Amino acid sequence: MRRGYLFALMFLLAPAGAFTAPIDALHPELLADPGVRAMVRLTPEQEARARAAMQAAERSLAREEREGHGLRTVAMSREGMVASRARSGLAAIRLTGIQRRRLNAVRYRQFGPRILACGEGGLPAQVGLSRAQVNRVLAAQTREEGRAKQALQAYICRARPPMEMRKGGLEPKRTPEVVRLEERRDQALWRALERGLTAPQRERLHAILYPETPGTFLAPPGGAR
Repeated sequence: MRRGYLFALMFLLAPAGAFTAPIDALHPELLADPGVRAMVRLTPEQEARARAAMQAAERSLAREEREGHGLRTVAMSREGMVASRARSGLAAIRLTGIQRRRLNAVRYRQFGPRILACGEGGLPAQVGLSRAQVNRVLAAQTREEGRAKQALQAYICRARPPMEMRKGGLEPKRTPEVVRLEERRDQALWRALERGLTAPQRERLHAILYPETPGTFLAPPGGAR
């Protein structure tokens, strides 16, 4: 599953309900990704409807391209444009309560330890966080990110690793040392998040991120802690 692709498809979000309902208020575009559909565990009938919506969107985009309309926006990939056109068809798929929670979890996990910075105003209320708590966590994570940037800069000055252009500009290639520094940064960010929450709040956030996995951990299972 391509993390950047999923981010490009995230527009609106509402808390998942415990009832069968249309998913227009969630992120139906995410269901354009077969990997997401597998994680949500669509039924064969739902999978067929999702594929039909994607095929119709492909045909629509191909027709526009043949007619010379070009791309609707240079900022969106072709995959994103197909998913955008498939949105209404994907939104019409009715998910069960647990399927909605799985889709919600996919959405939130993309933000990693910076989940409270994702701009979703409903999340703190679901977890029971005060604005002061959110601000303290974000401030702590900002300090950790500052330390991580300093460590990365020191490595660049010391080792002179090969560089490459990315969306954020010129950055070092992901050598083993860069990967280690990134993992250490993520560990610090997860710890800052966990320290800022009470035990009941960690339990609630865990239930949102991993609705079917017992525990209270927030970092991905087997991932950086």
